[in-house]
Amino acid sequence: ASNWDAIPKLVRLAAGWLLMLGVQAAGWKVNASGRHPAVGASLHLIGSMMFLGNIALVGQAYNLSSRFPDAIILWVAGIAPLAWILRSKAQWILSMTAFGVWMAAEMGESRSWFYFGSEVRQMLFFAMLGIGIYGGGAWLRRSAYPEFGEPTEKFGLLTLHIASFPLDIGFFYS
Repeated sequence: ASNWDAIPKLVRLAAGWLLMLGVQAAGWKVNASGRHPAVGASLHLIGSMMFLGNIALVGQAYNLSSRFPDAIILWVAGIAPLAWILRSKAQWILSMTAFGVWMAAEMGESRSWFYFGSEVRQMLFFAMLGIGIYGGGAWLRRSAYPEFGEPTEKFGLLTLHIASFPLDIGFFYS
C-alpha cells in the first residue's frame, strides 16, 4: 500500500484484469471437467466480484468522479450474461442482488431520474419489486430456463419480506 502510487496505472489495471480473467478461466476449466461443479461456480462468483473491484480500480486510477450507481449498473451488465451462459443459479442470484443494490443506490441519489426521496416510498417500491420478481420466477419456471424459476421466486419473496419489515415496524410503533 505504501508503494501503490509508484506502480504505473497500466500495470495495476493489467494485474487486476489478468487476475480476474485467470479466475474465470479456472472456473471454466473446472466446470468443463465436471468433477467439482461447486468449485467452478465459486471461482466464477469470485471472478464476478473481482470485476467490481476492477471497475473501482479504473475509477481510482483515473480519478473518475462518476456517480456510484453508474459503477454498479456497469457491474450488473458485465455479470448478468454469465448466469445465462453458465446456467448458474449462484451467478443469477449475485446478478439479482447487484441489480437490487443498483436500484437502492439509484433511488437514494438526488441527481437521479429514479430518485424516490423518502425511505417509506423506497421500501414500498422494493416490496412491489419483490412481488414482480416473484412473478418473473413463476414465468421462468415455464420458460426455457426452468432452473432459474425457483431461486428467482425465493429472491422475490425475500425482497418482499425485507422491504415489508420496516414498514410493519413503522405502522405498529409510530
